[in-house]
Amino acid sequence: FVPPDANGTSICDDPLGMGDEGPYGIYGLAKIRVASNPPPSSRKKVLCIIFTHSNRHDVLEAVAETFAPRCDGFLGASNMTNRTIGAVDIPHRGEESYGNIWQKVRSIWAYVYDHYLNDFDFFYINGDNSYVVAENLIHACQSLPTDEPVYTGHAILLGRMSSRYCGGGGGYTLNRVALQRLVGQYLEKQECHADHMAPIEDRKIGRCFLIHGILCLHNTDELNQTRFHPMSAQYHAGWRSNYGNPWGAKVLARFQNVTAPLKECLDSISKTSISFHLYRDPEDLEKRGPSKYRDEGIRRYHAILYDLCPGTSRAPFVQSSDKQWGSDACGFVDAVLSSTQGTESANHQDHEHAEFP
Repeated sequence: FVPPDANGTSICDDPLGMGDEGPYGIYGLAKIRVASNPPPSSRKKVLCIIFTHSNRHDVLEAVAETFAPRCDGFLGASNMTNRTIGAVDIPHRGEESYGNIWQKVRSIWAYVYDHYLNDFDFFYINGDNSYVVAENLIHACQSLPTDEPVYTGHAILLGRMSSRYCGGGGGYTLNRVALQRLVGQYLEKQECHADHMAPIEDRKIGRCFLIHGILCLHNTDELNQTRFHPMSAQYHAGWRSNYGNPWGAKVLARFQNVTAPLKECLDSISKTSISFHLYRDPEDLEKRGPSKYRDEGIRRYHAILYDLCPGTSRAPFVQSSDKQWGSDACGFVDAVLSSTQGTESANHQDHEHAEFP
């Protein structure tokens, strides 16, 4: 499981907190508990869909080795078929490029509708630079309704005070009813921008659902802590509301009663977290350098969450954080880092994002 990276080193070579997960992120990942679910025959089933392209099949290979087999079904939506890693060529309008992801995703949903509609109850989609705790995704879906449309993920403000969409960074989930409506009724209509070429597929889907009366459900646990994360564990574990407001958290809380995105640091990461976007923001890249892993950290996250590196365990981080952070989720991590590395910020001060890539 621990293949070498481009330099011939193992993903387990770095001490915990020193890899892509980061010194804050390791405490975020340490919070997470992997769910135990009933057998597929006695629960709602989930199809995991990861979109990619042929130049990134090495990353899809990491997905196929890690969380993909833990889903009830898996589809690697690509421009080239490679069955060994779950990749299927799904043609779409226009060129294969970042600027045309909207058309790619439209075709993916149509393909899933045609081939898998009646085989699964829920359908999760995300790009290939993400990590998914599949067991927690399945667990979260068990409590969601199946007789009305469900569109759920991490809420992000969509222009107006009363609207929002599910951000694509952490991925989003549809139930069968939502998929039926999206493909069977909405997707080819001009108000859903059927002919547009654009990279912002998550906003396009959100707008399409919104004009038909379906809002993104911000997915949280019983403590109102977030499960789908549009950024990395490092980012969320150290984020404070005064460091910038990249998903419109204050407006969501004030005008839409969506309060979870305002939670800070470790309180923003649920113990039943589902996904993290492995995108590294420019300040983090400048401070810690680029990823040293060919797969952008997918295998590293997986190894940490399942304790797969020999002689290494996240247990000390779990025990330390469970006992000490209490009501001060930011102060705890600051104290830990200052005691081991000197005073250090969470890589976010004076840092704002207008949008996510």
